[in-house]
Amino acid sequence: MAAALPIHNVSSGQARAEEVLRDAEEALPVLFPVQAPRDVLGGLWSGIKCVLGGVLVGLAGLIAQPIEGAREEGVVGCFRGVGVGLLAGLFFAITGLCTGVFQTLRGVAATPRAICMAGRGWRWDAQSGTWTEPKAYSLLEEADEVLVEDGEPSETAERKERTRPTRVADTFYYDQLGVAIDASQQEIRRAYFQRSRQCHPDKTSEENAKERFQSISEAYQVLSDKQRRRNYDLHGRDGKGEGFIDAKVFFDVLLGADALAPYVGRLRITEVLGQDCGEKGEVFS
Repeated sequence: MAAALPIHNVSSGQARAEEVLRDAEEALPVLFPVQAPRDVLGGLWSGIKCVLGGVLVGLAGLIAQPIEGAREEGVVGCFRGVGVGLLAGLFFAITGLCTGVFQTLRGVAATPRAICMAGRGWRWDAQSGTWTEPKAYSLLEEADEVLVEDGEPSETAERKERTRPTRVADTFYYDQLGVAIDASQQEIRRAYFQRSRQCHPDKTSEENAKERFQSISEAYQVLSDKQRRRNYDLHGRDGKGEGFIDAKVFFDVLLGADALAPYVGRLRITEVLGQDCGEKGEVFS
């Protein structure tokens, strides 16, 4: 029995040491992160955290190991815990110091690049630890996001949902508005506003301005209606059906002309009438 006690104590000490090493291996990535710092300030801050983390964990091990050893094996376990705690504390303190110095030096080395990239307008991604080129602002993409949030289909979503033919019977109306045969309703409306204001008889002195304006209006009347557009794609202008004018677009073009904008601005009546007629679904034959 007397000879078995030292063997038991030795094996118990080895088990405790192995347990401490396993805990240290799991804690190292959390206590001492080695993610690339942005610049010297980022490296210095990372280094300070590594040093403080190593010291605090070392002190915790120095206090906890003797208490745990005394609870399990009495006085012998307490002294053994002191030894294990000293070794663990020294290990974590040295590791934290070395990692802190390493991170600080990395920050110093990365500072020139940080100044250069910041001057170019690039942004630092802290999660990946790399510089990323800023994404160019796109009004169309933002409009798509806003329209989707408001419950209206975006141009991209509308193109995906709509199955348009690769060939149509006639492209005259598409040519008048300058759009593709798979253009969305937003693209058609935008093209109509631009073409109708450019080719308005009051704004141009061309001889065929009136006929051109009428063709543009007729093209919008057909292409803005899904059923009539489908018939037009299949049968050409013979299958377009009866003509009508979108009330909202009618008031917007009539009362919201660019020629009046410098004098009266954007007339409120155009918005009110357009909204009312748009909600009621009225059209002018």
